Amino acid sequence: PNAPKPTNNNNENKNENEKETIKPLARRPPKTLPNGGSITLVGAGPGSPDLLTVAAYKIITDPSNYLIVDRLVSREILDLIQGEYRIANKVPGCQGVAQDEIFAWCKEGLEGGRSVVRLKIGDPFIFGRGGEEVLEFREFGVEPTVIPGVSAAFSAPLLASIPVTHRGVSNQVVMCTGYGRDNTSPSLFQY
Repeated sequence: PNAPKPTNNNNENKNENEKETIKPLARRPPKTLPNGGSITLVGAGPGSPDLLTVAAYKIITDPSNYLIVDRLVSREILDLIQGEYRIANKVPGCQGVAQDEIFAWCKEGLEGGRSVVRLKIGDPFIFGRGGEEVLEFREFGVEPTVIPGVSAAFSAPLLASIPVTHRGVSNQVVMCTGYGRDNTSPSLFQY
């Protein structure tokens, strides 16, 4: 008679930011819009063209692609681009305005039926707002293809012959952003 009340899993236990940004993955939009527009999120790696993935190299050298490029992508990689591109003027303190501009450029390309490439430094999903951009692109009605990049978090120490982990010395890697949302300080685990 007094059965327990069913648990409601409607995100009641999530904080306000999670409610605002995390969307269900059950129904993803198509990879290509009816007009042929598509978007690919590409990691440019740590800056050296030699450290681009083969997939990244192929897509940035395709002259039919329209690239929206992070300001920190190196000149050597920019020189490889064969198609039209725009460079985002994302500088500290102006990230929000610059991100809106990036989204506007991407949407413009998608609406024009273009193959848009969002070229980001490093790996798009390691402190690169890649997740946020995927959510926005889904709002545009398209599921982006993701091409991971070599992350500087791992490649920089390795290029200097410093192992990121070493048996008996370092058995874990902890990464944290320098700035959180709205330039807040990250919360760090206490060891």
